Amino acid sequence: MLLFLAECGQSLQLHGTDLAGEAVNLPASLSMPSGKGPFPAVVFMHGCGGLLSGDNKQISDWAWWFNNHGYAALTIDSFTGRGLTSVCSDKYFGGSQGSFARVPDARAALQDLTENPMIDSKRLVLVGFSHGGLTVLMASLDLRPIPYMGFIAF
Repeated sequence: MLLFLAECGQSLQLHGTDLAGEAVNLPASLSMPSGKGPFPAVVFMHGCGGLLSGDNKQISDWAWWFNNHGYAALTIDSFTGRGLTSVCSDKYFGGSQGSFARVPDARAALQDLTENPMIDSKRLVLVGFSHGGLTVLMASLDLRPIPYMGFIAF
């Protein structure tokens, strides 16, 4: 999995929390467009199959497209730091509770990007696919607002 992350950009660790407030280290990859920043950015949340599933190709294609259109792209691996690979058949984590449990990941990504001088922190969008799409919807409705400029759920 880290090979995928390293191929697409700079590998990093986001320091988030789970719903119980326990620390979670989330592998992530930040790819940058060419040119001078600061750049707007897109944060990608994968589906229930994780980055080892078809989401790997889909997200890398989207990241490439956004990079070629002047956006930085941050891809989060929500599962490895939690000891998971896929949750598609998991009755708890594969459903809405599991998507809600990933909302802190979106918050951690926003925090990391806000601290990066190459990123325009006022122009950040959260994008999710399937299970990650539900996470995006839940993040957009979170009681503690997460200041992304946009939310896109596939």
